[in-house]
Amino acid sequence: MNTIGNRLRYFRKANKLTLKAIHEATGISTGNLSDIENNKVIPSGKTLLTLKNEYNLSADWLLSGSTVNNNIRNDEKEVLLNYNKLDYINRKLAISELKHMYEVQELKKE
Repeated sequence: MNTIGNRLRYFRKANKLTLKAIHEATGISTGNLSDIENNKVIPSGKTLLTLKNEYNLSADWLLSGSTVNNNIRNDEKEVLLNYNKLDYINRKLAISELKHMYEVQELKKE
């Protein structure tokens, strides 16, 4: 996966997303997404930021394929490894559940 297009296609297929689904979530045209995946165009900064934010992708990973982070604890690694095994829908559910757990924790402090 040596290009942004290759990484985007990998992400999409790993999460069982269609170009149409990404278009519906981001507003990026299916034609533009296809051109990016086929390495016909380099995505704009706005497009990369939209994909990064919508799908919680690492900018480093999108741009370079780098996933190195030496400052992460073992428990955080475990969470990330399991999170990365989830499809897109279950990732969204996991994030929602974590937010809910945090809110409950904070309410208990009051």
